Amino acid sequence: ILPDAFTPDAITLPDAWFPELGPDCSLGGTEDAYEFSGSDSVSRGRVWRALAPEWVSVEVDEMEDFRAGITRQTLFFVGPSPTWYFTFQSPDGSPLRPGEFVNAQRAPFAEVGHVGVNVSGYGTGCGTNVGSLTIHEISVVDGQLRRFRASFTQTCFPADGTLTGCIRYT
Repeated sequence: ILPDAFTPDAITLPDAWFPELGPDCSLGGTEDAYEFSGSDSVSRGRVWRALAPEWVSVEVDEMEDFRAGITRQTLFFVGPSPTWYFTFQSPDGSPLRPGEFVNAQRAPFAEVGHVGVNVSGYGTGCGTNVGSLTIHEISVVDGQLRRFRASFTQTCFPADGTLTGCIRYT
């Protein structure tokens, strides 16, 4: 349990201070941004938005999936305080690519054939989840992420509400 001084209302700016980003993060400018909300245990019924966040870390990693004997591309985003973590994983040994992916599972533990999605932080996360990922744009050059824009859903289990969001990295 978080102390009252660290409740979301105490440390985030009112939603009206940020432009709405739209369902695919294409609105509100060209800076990096993220937005998510839902009736789930991660977003706690709030809208979380950040325009031009100062990312603590953005990584493209080739993670070995020892169960399947393949390497899967994984993107990690670590946001500023309050710290949110966004993880997206390819469904197989190929790089992430634009497209719509259903039947997502929790990254980085998704089974082969399932894209991985995980949004966690601020003292919350899912032990198991399902969801979807739509990659609208992605560019990786020499192992460095150059551009990424995606929308996603995540539902924690046991049954929880659904978190819906988007992320933009330029």
